[in-house]
Amino acid sequence: MDDDPPVIRCPACGSTLTSPFGIAGMWECRYHLCRVIFPVGQVRERGQVSIAAEEEPPYRWNPAKD
Repeated sequence: MDDDPPVIRCPACGSTLTSPFGIAGMWECRYHLCRVIFPVGQVRERGQVSIAAEEEPPYRWNPAKD
């Protein structure tokens, strides 16, 4: 049961009939009217900080500007 892939919902049609595609990180919708191939990234744990760098985040407070 630990080897089962996670349940991934198709972003186009919302179906859960998806499976991993041959390319790493890509998934395919198996719904017969959709058949979209889409990328899936790792889901971060709740409360985990994003590692994406921002040039100037909107929440940074600068007391010199006040």
